[in-house]
Amino acid sequence: MRSEDNGSSHRKFTSTGGLRTPRTQWITFVLILTGYWTAWARYPVAGPFAELGAAFVPLLKSMGVLLAYWLILLWMYQRRIFLKL
Repeated sequence: MRSEDNGSSHRKFTSTGGLRTPRTQWITFVLILTGYWTAWARYPVAGPFAELGAAFVPLLKSMGVLLAYWLILLWMYQRRIFLKL
């Protein structure tokens, strides 16, 4: 048996150097997602724009819309997609 062939083709090396089966990887993935979902369900946030107070909510929403438009236009420019108006 060669040193690079460990006899098990379904095992993967992880970044920590340990061997993990795909089943173990999926179980870990599902547990992490379930934990995040539980945390967000138990402790909901007040809103993405309420961090600076109610006075800044319209400004932050407008800046979010402006950022979205800018990203769309940047994507179109990089791919040379031009619209004739």
